[in-house]
Amino acid sequence: MKKYIRCHIVEAKPMTRGDYNKYRGWKIPADENPADEGYHVVYPDGYESWCPKAQFEKASSPEALYEVLKEFHDEHYAANPEGLTLELVKAYYGQFANNPCMTFGQAIEAMKQGKKVARRGWNGKNMYVWVMPGSTIKDCPNITDPHLKAISDANGGTVTFTGSIRMKTATGEVLTGWLASQTDMLSDDWQIIE
Repeated sequence: MKKYIRCHIVEAKPMTRGDYNKYRGWKIPADENPADEGYHVVYPDGYESWCPKAQFEKASSPEALYEVLKEFHDEHYAANPEGLTLELVKAYYGQFANNPCMTFGQAIEAMKQGKKVARRGWNGKNMYVWVMPGSTIKDCPNITDPHLKAISDANGGTVTFTGSIRMKTATGEVLTGWLASQTDMLSDDWQIIE
């Protein structure tokens, strides 16, 4: 058979073989043990399957990824044996598996819940965006901005601010009213920043 390297991030949760068959509405075959431990796995396109615990956990580890990549590397790049290390694979695996990516829509929902988010490529720059909720300020005698003072005076001493998306820039400044580019909106590499 031809060999394939499969690359995708899946969602999974522990589930016995019996519970998975029950979930799917299937009758479990007589030669299968409903108590077998495993995982209910959902792929990026929505396809669902069940995988035995040992196989899933072995295949879903940095060590497994390293073995697959090492075989490919050795076959195609044997002249550079030091180019791939388990430490490097673990670093990448941890970055992707422990902090999966989201769409822009999911990033917006995360921001509405008070989370900071960033595109994966922003990590080195310490940039992120968040939602600053709207607020109403009453009786502000110390307003120095003439435009805000005029709004406050016209509204009986009250200024209402709408919510906005703010960005912590690469230089450490706060940008009010950050606007996403077309690329930002169509990208699937958004992450929650802890």
